[in-house]
Amino acid sequence: QVDPDLDVENLQVAIVASRFNAAVVDRLVQGAVTTLIARGLPAEAIAFMRVPGAWEIPALVQRLAHSAAFD
Repeated sequence: QVDPDLDVENLQVAIVASRFNAAVVDRLVQGAVTTLIARGLPAEAIAFMRVPGAWEIPALVQRLAHSAAFD
């Protein structure tokens, strides 16, 4: 559920997903993207990155968090 008071102005979002189990993961990603866009976030403000599996997700998310490029 997205916070109804979410201010999407100047928001930069990164979505990290695994390639493993793509049948499930792709639907989750699409739901997240659809919800963010419905709340007014431009598609250009969403960066989407794939990793091989769940093991690699925390490492990439940590790098993205330290980059300060995403909210």
